[in-house]
Amino acid sequence: MVAFDLSHGCEKRPLRSTVLSWFEQGWAAVDPERAVERALHLEDATLTVGSREIELADVDSVYVIGAGKAVEGMARALEFVLGHRLDDSMVVTERADDTLDHIELREASHPRPDERSMKAGERALELARRAGEDDLVVAPISGGGSALLERPVEAIGLESLRQTTELLLASGEPIQRINAVRKHLSAIKGGQLARALSPARCVTLLVSDVVGDRLDTIASGPTAPDETTYSEALEVLEEAELSGRIPDDVFDHLQAGARGEHPETPDEGDPVFDDAIFEIVASRREALEAIEESARSEGYRTEVFTTEMAGEAREVAREIVARLDSLVRELDSDDTPVCLLACGETTVTVTGSGRGGRNQELALAAAIEMERRDLSGETLGLAALATDGIDGPTDAAGAIVDASTIERGRDVGLDALDHLERNDSYAYLDAVGELVRTGPTGTNVNDLVVGIVQPEEAG
Repeated sequence: MVAFDLSHGCEKRPLRSTVLSWFEQGWAAVDPERAVERALHLEDATLTVGSREIELADVDSVYVIGAGKAVEGMARALEFVLGHRLDDSMVVTERADDTLDHIELREASHPRPDERSMKAGERALELARRAGEDDLVVAPISGGGSALLERPVEAIGLESLRQTTELLLASGEPIQRINAVRKHLSAIKGGQLARALSPARCVTLLVSDVVGDRLDTIASGPTAPDETTYSEALEVLEEAELSGRIPDDVFDHLQAGARGEHPETPDEGDPVFDDAIFEIVASRREALEAIEESARSEGYRTEVFTTEMAGEAREVAREIVARLDSLVRELDSDDTPVCLLACGETTVTVTGSGRGGRNQELALAAAIEMERRDLSGETLGLAALATDGIDGPTDAAGAIVDASTIERGRDVGLDALDHLERNDSYAYLDAVGELVRTGPTGTNVNDLVVGIVQPEEAG
């Protein structure tokens, strides 16, 4: 089960302990180990995956090849269900607890690949090519796998891949468009792991961290059909104004692919997917529903703002605060308090040199908007947290802010707008004690935002 140490600098302020307890329930609902155990059932020699059955009596060898921030828990469940049947297997994650007995567990870098990512990718391809027609490959996949499991095409070096990844992540482009480029620089992404393991049968188990739960986007879809092309990858770079900034070997490879000199990634009609099984075992919706249930059990009326949160973090923050403002104006002193919920994944176009993540930027922008709208008191709060516990290149999962956050920052000489413009939300929120730290949670299902509005007398 997911286990982590949750802390908040201002946890004694109003609303904090309430919101954090709800988030703990949300994390528990998407525990990857429990999610896989719910999705798989083995009775005698029949393995049931969701509604599909596989007769293991007809299978020679069972391999596990997987990657992602939630993969260690997923692999533990696979060991519990299939441990006695597993052959040579490997999974890779960002930070491992070394809890596996039958499956090789590796660590690699996120969000930019490193040498360990390369070695894990080579190992994955080695296992995939070993699998034969009468073998079964189980692929536990979760968000983060794009960087953790990597093998760039021969024409591209690791440093060029890292530079390209850095530029894409700072561009503000949505993950689907970023992954369209990454897939065409890799020998694993975009269904190419499935191509390598064919003709073995593949069962992919997914913990989804993308809006829409798109199979081809989660970890760049190593075992899923891909409809993107080299030409589309070039279009992403051009529209993001990156064509002249990426390394020459990357641009040359994509241009050669667009000319038909490299095979495209396998699409839905490719026979490598004829007998494939895909099962999403956990997603942001389960986490959101668990938070919603917790809020209702404590007497809150709940409202789902969106389950497909997307766009620039600071713009989304303004939209959410606008709705919170409406709720504040609607409530009378004897009304039921309200919990406003949202989930998804925003983006940040990085123009400054500060530190932060999309949740911290959203939280800081929300606090600024609360003050602009002259919202006050201790009856309004907003939390924005990454479910993997890591928001951007920081040690924070996100932050909880309220209508006093900006005033408290001003009291210690901080300019919130300046920090926001420099993409330096971390420094500001850390100074005023608003950061939430959990460490890696072992799961990864997008970001969650919770807003609370209480009647004045209930504060």
